[in-house]
Amino acid sequence: METIARVLGFIQKLDKIMLTFFVLALATSFQVTPSLDSINWPVIVTLFALITTVNYWQYFGLLERVIVSLSYRFNNTKALQTALIFCSFFSSMIITNDVAIIVLLALFLPLSRRINLDPVPSTILIIVAANLGSALTPLGNPQNMFLYLYSNLTLWQFCSVTAPIVIAGAIILWGLCNTLPNNPLNESIKPSHRFSLVGSLTFFGVFVAILLSLFHLIPIYIILLITLSAAITCNYKQLVEQHYSLLFTFIFAFIFIGNINKWPELTSLLEQTAQTSKHLLISSVLISQVISNVPTAILLGHFTENWHPLILGVNIGGLGTLIASMASLIGYKTLTVHHPNCAKRFVYKFTILNILLAIILLTPYIIYYSYIN
Repeated sequence: METIARVLGFIQKLDKIMLTFFVLALATSFQVTPSLDSINWPVIVTLFALITTVNYWQYFGLLERVIVSLSYRFNNTKALQTALIFCSFFSSMIITNDVAIIVLLALFLPLSRRINLDPVPSTILIIVAANLGSALTPLGNPQNMFLYLYSNLTLWQFCSVTAPIVIAGAIILWGLCNTLPNNPLNESIKPSHRFSLVGSLTFFGVFVAILLSLFHLIPIYIILLITLSAAITCNYKQLVEQHYSLLFTFIFAFIFIGNINKWPELTSLLEQTAQTSKHLLISSVLISQVISNVPTAILLGHFTENWHPLILGVNIGGLGTLIASMASLIGYKTLTVHHPNCAKRFVYKFTILNILLAIILLTPYIIYYSYIN
């Protein structure tokens, strides 16, 4: 019984989405022969390099140093919260939405307790800002990285697809920030980690290499070697301890999708889902509400070359339910650690706001695709 309890405890600690795709990959592997060729290794290596870079930036204190330097400029809670929200919006375009949320909430939530500030409104807006801002670039979130590499769109083509919803999102966020409380701020945010300039610059070089690989100027295996060399040289223990659940989620999802590609009936159904731009857009938004937008992008990306509505759908689909975006779940878990009594109120307000935002951003595209089809 003790062994069973330990196993169950271990399973409960695992990432639920990763575990789901592991079960799906395993179950479908009994029906067909799985193949490692179904895994998109350039996506996996790029994602690994990006996760590692951001992890070491956090370890060396670079990200926190940037946020702290911004906080010194403000003397009231409204200005500070607005700065953190738009820092989440813009930084997520480069360091991914989940990392932006982790770093900013790690600074804001302890401070909110010290100055007796309701953390729920700003936490919601920080998460929403990260999801909206990250929609602009291939580096912003995992689904964008996958679709950018898989579609072979140019950087300009990709960014131009999501730019309208990002601009609209920024305008909405600005309006929402004006509803935040405006109280004097007597506490300043102080960094809790030492800052290493050498380490930060080392991984800035890795980040530049990642960007060059996205433009196909550096082979993907070189990126892997550069990332591993920098990590091992700086502190190999940090590499061992970083979280790999997102990487394994992608690997299991690729295997699962490779397996179901061999089922003609299911393949036919998914192809019908992506038959028109309007259907693809709506389907990607709705499916994201159930299995989150990263698996949705991988799933539907194998059954269409109509990239524009799919890119829009999985990014708008990150709004809505709490599970629509893995980054939103991370934000929720972070909030409940610092303010467990706010959990129910957060879920209620978060869901209402996100559903409204999804409807606002989705409606013009439904009308547009209805007209052109």
